[in-house]
Amino acid sequence: MSTTTAELLKGAAELFPDEVVTQAHVRHLDLPFGAGRFALITLDNGFDHTKPTTFGPQSLANLDLAIDQVEKEAAAGEIVGAGVTGKPFIFAVGADLKGVELLKDHKDALAIGKGGHEVFKRLAHLAVPTFAYYNGAAMGGGVEVGLHCRYRTVSAALPAFSLPEVFLGLVPGWGGCTLLPNLIGADKAVSVIIENSLNQNKQLKGVQVYELGIADGRFSAALSPRAEIGATGAEDVEFRVALNLGHDARPLARVASGGELSRVMLALKTILARLDQVPTLVFDEVDAGIGGRVGLQVGETMRRVAAHHQVFAISHLPQIAARAHHHILVAKGAREGVTTADTRVLDGDARVVEIARMLGGDPESEVSQAHARELLATAAVPEPGRAPRRSKKR
Repeated sequence: MSTTTAELLKGAAELFPDEVVTQAHVRHLDLPFGAGRFALITLDNGFDHTKPTTFGPQSLANLDLAIDQVEKEAAAGEIVGAGVTGKPFIFAVGADLKGVELLKDHKDALAIGKGGHEVFKRLAHLAVPTFAYYNGAAMGGGVEVGLHCRYRTVSAALPAFSLPEVFLGLVPGWGGCTLLPNLIGADKAVSVIIENSLNQNKQLKGVQVYELGIADGRFSAALSPRAEIGATGAEDVEFRVALNLGHDARPLARVASGGELSRVMLALKTILARLDQVPTLVFDEVDAGIGGRVGLQVGETMRRVAAHHQVFAISHLPQIAARAHHHILVAKGAREGVTTADTRVLDGDARVVEIARMLGGDPESEVSQAHARELLATAAVPEPGRAPRRSKKR
C-alpha cells in the first residue's frame, strides 16, 4: 500500500475507536514431501460466529501488514503459495458500516474505498499462487478479497454468499463490479450483484457458488448407512466429484476415466503418503488427457510421493518420464513366432534419445535431444520455496 493511503487509513481508524478490529494472522504450513512452505492468512476478530468478521480501517491496515510479510517471503522464495481463510463458520462479511456515520471528510471516506482496493489487489500481484478458502459466510468485501486471489474453493456447507450492497443502496466498491463479470460473465454477475440483492437480499449457497463458476472443482465424500455394522464401521464411504461446471457431483467410480481415477488416487496418496503403509504404488494411464505444464506437475507430484513409496508409472508422456529416478523402456517384440514384452533400463544418452522420441520429434536431431536434456535437468532442480530432499528410488 502507498504511504499516502496508509496514512489515510490511520486517520480514519482514529475516527472509529469502537471498530471491532479484524486481525490477519499469518501461519506457515509445511506441505507434504518437502513441497515447500505455504503461508495462510486467517481473518479473525476474536469473537465467535455470532459477531462476523468485517473490514474497518484498522482491519484493512492489519491485512496489509500480513500481506507485507507474505510478499517478502514470496519474493525471497521462502513460500510456494499463500491463502486467505476465515474463522469457523465465517470468512468475512465486508466493510464495517457502523463507522460510516463517523466519517466527516471526503479524504476519510476515500481512505476506506481506496484502502480496500490497494490492499486486496496486492493478493493478485504476489509472486506465488494465491488461494481464497471460502469456509463460511462471505459477503461484500469478504467476497471481493477472494476475487482478487488466483484460485478459490468453497465449502459445500457455506450458508451465505452475496454482494448485498445494492440492497443497501450502494455499489460493490472493492472490485466486485469488475472482477466478477470477468470471472463468470456479465449475465451471471448481474444476477449476483443486482438481482439477488433486490430479491430480498437473496444469498447463494456453496453449491451455487461453484455452479456459477466462482469457485473451482468440487469433491465430497458421501456416507451411506450399511444394513449391518461391521469391522470397518456402520457406513460406506463414496467419493463424489463434479469435474465440469454444470454437472452435479456424482460417484467418482462412474464418471471418471482411468486416467482421472489415477490422478485422484495420486492426489490422495500425496496427502496420505506418510501415513500409508502400502510400500509400492502403480499408476496406469495417469497421463490420459493431459500434457504440457499439467504433465510436469503430475510428474513432480509422483516424484514427491516416491520419497515415501516405491512408485511405478506407466506413461507415454515425456514430462512424466523425465521426472522418474529410473526409466524402464517396455517394448513389444517377437521371438520364434511368439509375441514378447521386452524391458530395458535406460540411462545416459539412451534415456535422452527415448525422451526425445516421446516428445514426438526426430530422436536423433540436436533440437529434440536438447529439449530432452532440458526436461531431465529440470527434474532434479527444487522449485522456489522447496527444500532439496532425499528421495527413494522410483
